[in-house]
Amino acid sequence: AVDLAALTADLASVFRSAIERAGLAFEVHCEPIEDPVYIDQDMWEKVIFNLLSNALKFTFTGAISVRACREASEAVVTVADTGTGVPAAEMSRLFERFHRIENARGRSNEGSGIGLALVKELIQLHGGTITADSAEGQGTTFTIRLPVGAAHLPSDVIAPADGNRRANGGADAYVEEALRWLPPGHEEPDASGQEKYSLPNLSVTGPTAASGTGALRVLIADDNADMRDYLGRLLRSDGYQVETVADGYEA
Repeated sequence: AVDLAALTADLASVFRSAIERAGLAFEVHCEPIEDPVYIDQDMWEKVIFNLLSNALKFTFTGAISVRACREASEAVVTVADTGTGVPAAEMSRLFERFHRIENARGRSNEGSGIGLALVKELIQLHGGTITADSAEGQGTTFTIRLPVGAAHLPSDVIAPADGNRRANGGADAYVEEALRWLPPGHEEPDASGQEKYSLPNLSVTGPTAASGTGALRVLIADDNADMRDYLGRLLRSDGYQVETVADGYEA
């Protein structure tokens, strides 16, 4: 079990510099949720980072907000923006794999169309739901509902939280991609001499050596974090050993 409110606020803070650099207000209000919420932290990172990346991509003025609270027997997390919104005719297909909204105004034309499908899949694995409310030209709100406690989970998947685990381990790829969407500007160097928004080189994920099981190893090189995550999950579920990198240079 984790402190979902604190973890969500921590993850959201990773995007603050990119969002504020884009000239947007960023509001984070996560109320304490008294009962424990059982989640896989790696999956939850992907959920929050995907939703914030999506919000930044389609929001040019106004604000992005992240909120968490308790409602009855559920923990509720919302990610809202004042962006371009989704046409009513597209709402029913918003979470479909590889579906992309044609002619949508965004900061980038790149994208695999699998980010929201991945988010929905990860939320459902936790016994939760995600819905979207949107108005074209006004913005979009994604609402996640997760059951509190452990009654909905098999006992063999419940493990105590790792108090030494540091969140944000997969943040670099998402934030680096988001920063590429923004116009170039001058950032003041920090004490180490690095620019304020510079990020460390991405590290290779996945196993680094064969386990001796004879499983085939697959190297995925793609500059889109959503696609890397999605393909990695599919291949690992079929027994492959998977390594992912952001480009051919790292490969």
